[in-house]
Amino acid sequence: MRRLAALVVLVALTGCGGSEESAPEAPEPAGTQDPRALYEQAVRGLDDVGSGTLDADLEARLTFGATQTLTLTEDGAFNGLSGTDFPDYALELTASESSDGDEELTEVVHLDEDLFLKPAGADAFQRQTGDLVERNAEVYEQETAALPPGRLPLLALTPADWVEDDLRVDGEESVEGAPATRLAGTLALRAFLLDLETAKRNQFGLGLELTQDARRLLDAPTSELDEATISALVDEEGRLRRIEVALAGDVGPSTTGAGGSEGLGRVEVDLTVALDELGQPQVITAPDVPGA
Repeated sequence: MRRLAALVVLVALTGCGGSEESAPEAPEPAGTQDPRALYEQAVRGLDDVGSGTLDADLEARLTFGATQTLTLTEDGAFNGLSGTDFPDYALELTASESSDGDEELTEVVHLDEDLFLKPAGADAFQRQTGDLVERNAEVYEQETAALPPGRLPLLALTPADWVEDDLRVDGEESVEGAPATRLAGTLALRAFLLDLETAKRNQFGLGLELTQDARRLLDAPTSELDEATISALVDEEGRLRRIEVALAGDVGPSTTGAGGSEGLGRVEVDLTVALDELGQPQVITAPDVPGA
């Protein structure tokens, strides 16, 4: 698969006391907290969600004359996610590019001391041997420790600084049948884009690397963009359940001549991450391996 000209992606394989003591105060209801404080609390809680399911979609569209689209997804379940501990997980990762129409699907399962991989185009899983599992655990621990608090599970994205000061409560929605507070505001563009690049460099992540043309967005005032928004859903227990990012803006003529010297370039990026069944143990089983 040819790489997208201006955005290169790497998908790697997220009691009671004495009579004179007052009882602990009940947590403040999510809907009554300051929006920024509620968001930051929910993001910090990502480090110890334990178990759940992940559904992440990242789409980048680049236009210089013609439009090229790159779509990445990461879906699956995880158990034992706490701090820098290497969790068990079963993930499906896809990558597709509009220039060739192909979709590459990679499946990965980590369970206890075993790691199974089904590379794109393969017919069956392969059990990984040697010290690969131990090495992967070490890499995951090192990468997580190097990131700011609040890593989106298995994505190497840390959204704590993705919001500007105008974050606000934007109503209420339902998540898995329970009410959740919707927060919305302006995307902190530079922080978000740099996080995508950090995630691309990590072994466990999902991200993009910006080339010279797309990097112009790093210093672009959000007022000059067509769109730079972020929204999040926080449930009654203060847990982050959804995060959605959308940005779209022109980046001027291509420095590489793509689209002609007069053509303006345009970059659009959309990211959606959904976390469900948080705190509920997930069933992760070892796949069948030929000859095992």
